[in-house]
Amino acid sequence: MPNIKPGMVPRSPCSRTSEVRRHDPGWSSSGSARRRSFSSLCHASTMDRPQQAIAEILKSEVGMSQAQDPEELYARLMEERPKLHGVYDWTTVLRSAACDWGLDPAVLRWLIAHIRPGCRTLETGCGYSTIVFALWSCRHNVVSPFPEEHQCINDWCRNHGASVETVTYHAGPSQRVLPAMTPTALDLVIIDGDHAVPMPLIDYYYTADRLVEGGLLLVDDVQLRSVRQLCDFLDTEEQRWQFVEQVANTRIYRKRVEGRVIEGIWWGRQPFCTAPPPLPPQPSLLHRGLRKIRRTLLGLAGKLGP
Repeated sequence: MPNIKPGMVPRSPCSRTSEVRRHDPGWSSSGSARRRSFSSLCHASTMDRPQQAIAEILKSEVGMSQAQDPEELYARLMEERPKLHGVYDWTTVLRSAACDWGLDPAVLRWLIAHIRPGCRTLETGCGYSTIVFALWSCRHNVVSPFPEEHQCINDWCRNHGASVETVTYHAGPSQRVLPAMTPTALDLVIIDGDHAVPMPLIDYYYTADRLVEGGLLLVDDVQLRSVRQLCDFLDTEEQRWQFVEQVANTRIYRKRVEGRVIEGIWWGRQPFCTAPPPLPPQPSLLHRGLRKIRRTLLGLAGKLGP
């Protein structure tokens, strides 16, 4: 076990050896951490290497014993589209394997381009993304309430020769599970669990400080007001968060700083809190015209009498 001093963040397993760093044109020695960003490492690992080489990494670095390479298994997943989610009343599963609430395929493909074996990842919610993290042997944590859905995911993986040894499930609502977890460092987080207010904010509260500098935060279902509220806040946090892009209904952010972005941050340093309130929506020109006509007609009717 390496000697880690208090306050130090363990180096991401996505980083390479010093020998590779010296010959890597994307490596920069600037900054206190003197390391490449997590996303650039993962992008290089998946986009610049042939699939056969990635499969060898999966077996040698993580010990994964899949019969097929991840791309083939992912293609099977997209072809079969298994139903992994149940119908429930938020406390009890009424019917298992009844529907699919997975991430958009474009988001899944984005994930595949930015992860590599050993990355430390966490998601609230579960589904096809869980299978992707398993196929690429990420050290993945799933926080979602229903173990029946976890079993459906495991069954599909095992039926197709895919290992789930690197996936850890935490069955329960995220507002109870996340505070009880050991706050280990994370390279990537997906917020896609309960969308009721204030759950997306709670998921952010318990995961944002755990992300390493350069770590990625994906917020899904931004078309919902409860989720959009979190994104509106993150969009103003330009000193601490960088907006990367939006893929389908998922907004992606990169953490700019190391350590805390929540605990110990004074509200006066948050632009979201100090900005003036938005102006109330103004009626359209058509609406104003119709209202003026109505007032005119009412005035004429009053003058003409009964």
